[in-house]
Amino acid sequence: MTPSRTTESGHRLYTDEDIARLQQVISLKQLGFGQDAIKSLMESRDYDPAEVLRIQKERLRETIQRQQLLHAHLEELHALVLKRERVSTE
Repeated sequence: MTPSRTTESGHRLYTDEDIARLQQVISLKQLGFGQDAIKSLMESRDYDPAEVLRIQKERLRETIQRQQLLHAHLEELHALVLKRERVSTE
């Protein structure tokens, strides 16, 4: 992050807006957005944090559904293995 100002001795000075922007970037990163997506979002005139959160919630819901399906398949496979039944490649 580029500081808003630099002192004569080279110390970087950040404004409250700089800190708020940094916090937004960190939050978006923790939500799983990549660097290019974060830059695009932050530079967009219609950047809407609520919409970003809605999108991320939808992604998370889809991930949870996939994980639940995988869990169910693993439970079935585990049961077959315990019964020493033949496991197909399907």
